[in-house]
Amino acid sequence: MSEGHIVVLGAPALAGFCAGLWAAAGHRVTWGVAPQTQAQFERGGLRLTDPSGLDARIGPDVLDCLPVRDALRCADLVVLLDLDELKAVTVWSEIASNAPVGTMVLNVTSATSANCVLPPATPTGGQMVLGLAPWSVNQHVEGSQDEALWMHRHGAGGPMRVAEEAGIWARDLSVPCLDVKAQSDISGLIWGSKLARLLPLCSSLAGIAPRALLQDRVWRNMCADLLEEALAVLRKTGIRPKPARGLPLSLRLRALRVGGLLNTLAWPEVSMVQGGSAKEADLSLLQDLSILGARVGMAMPISASLLQADVRGG
Repeated sequence: MSEGHIVVLGAPALAGFCAGLWAAAGHRVTWGVAPQTQAQFERGGLRLTDPSGLDARIGPDVLDCLPVRDALRCADLVVLLDLDELKAVTVWSEIASNAPVGTMVLNVTSATSANCVLPPATPTGGQMVLGLAPWSVNQHVEGSQDEALWMHRHGAGGPMRVAEEAGIWARDLSVPCLDVKAQSDISGLIWGSKLARLLPLCSSLAGIAPRALLQDRVWRNMCADLLEEALAVLRKTGIRPKPARGLPLSLRLRALRVGGLLNTLAWPEVSMVQGGSAKEADLSLLQDLSILGARVGMAMPISASLLQADVRGG
């Protein structure tokens, strides 16, 4: 096990969950948080649970918890988990000002994240590597006198995947109840996860269930146009998106153009939503595509029109 100091930042539920398990396994970990979260942790610690039966208590004797600025000063590895875009500029500035020069930054997004996965240059001058957590973590409010911060993991989407460039950290971060695997094409995996939400996104924008959308020629073609636009801009950047399940995206595109029963087989994500307004996590896909298009000088008219339509209320 590496003797390096891990500093964990980001969405409190996901960051606290991972920081707690890494600390419980023997790593030297500091969780960088806001003052109110630090105060609650010092009073009651963490409670970590998931559907597999995990129910762990992590206290201040196991996990250090400090304000972000203080936590970063001793970092050998900074792990960002679902970094909020609204807070990103502040966090990057804190890392650049306080983390040791050359510190590696592991930027992990979850499968349900609303956050952009297009990081800036590494602020410490070290290496930036990407990761994907195929599950989500939410904070529960306990109805008892227990003051613990209760973090519950949802789903069983397999191990956290991190880029091979993480080196020895990819191995050392794999601990009981938190499996971590190195991935050769992490960008393809992340974008595959994001584009798998494309059908639920169009369903939300249309205000109808996914199966009904597949029978609607106009919306099905709109979905196909959006997927074709996304695949084109990703090809231009050299990214080959790979969904974790279901057919490859090129075959999904053909299925959308043809219609019929194949669509329900091609899109296992049809069960993700049942219509209604688009979620922030879904709309972030359109924002990410627009950002990527701007970076490579490619117009993204379908993404832009759908994003503007949702802002106007449909």
